[in-house]
Amino acid sequence: MQLFRSTSSRSVEGLTSCNRFGLWCQQLLLLLLFSSCGRCQSMECNQEYIIVGVSGGLQAGFPDHENLDYHPGEEDEVQAVFLGRALVRGYKSYLDVMESDWRQYTPEPRQPLINCNVYPSGCYEHANQYWIYLVDTRQFLTILMKEPRFLSITPDLGLVDLTVRETSPVVKHIAAHEISKQGKTNSSYIGFPIVTAAWFNPSSHVESPILYTLEDGTQVTNFAQSLATWAGVISEDSCSAAVDGGDNENVDSES
Repeated sequence: MQLFRSTSSRSVEGLTSCNRFGLWCQQLLLLLLFSSCGRCQSMECNQEYIIVGVSGGLQAGFPDHENLDYHPGEEDEVQAVFLGRALVRGYKSYLDVMESDWRQYTPEPRQPLINCNVYPSGCYEHANQYWIYLVDTRQFLTILMKEPRFLSITPDLGLVDLTVRETSPVVKHIAAHEISKQGKTNSSYIGFPIVTAAWFNPSSHVESPILYTLEDGTQVTNFAQSLATWAGVISEDSCSAAVDGGDNENVDSES
């Protein structure tokens, strides 16, 4: 997946389409980019962005989300842009419960910190829904700084399923354009950088609750809803609505 460049002519290279939905996606992406970067607003920006998929504490609403932003809180801050969600196959999700001698452990009565670690299993039926962001390339190498686990960002271990409703329409359009531009023949799947766990600790990992199972046997997980289900604050019956995709607005929601 190529980088996207914000230019003074206010165009995004690689995002052109003759269909109405494609043009809408392009206009939405431009609006988000220029609202996130002050220099873009002043027509003085020539910055590049890269697509990154995250699952866990880097999502909006969790403590480490600002790691996706370039210089958060400073004058030249460039916030990550949320594009939508994507169902990544071949990945199995676990909840990582911090142990007492770990840096991020919080004793009672404080609320414990529980993160999400997603591992490549290679199994088609394992599928986790990732949050997809457009990130300033200057921030890319520092996204995982201060993270307590052995994490990595890999470009092609997991495949985004472009045929299911759990993947956002905007993500599907961007992927379809890139597939067409590169002359690829497989229009059902694409790979781009996603955060991947690289070290499994059996003493702290708990399988993320499966939210629902698709007709082909695919077991769908999603950090926020799986965590809520595990904690007993959301029922499994309501999870399919929370994760559901192209037929409603939830798949485009960052929360």
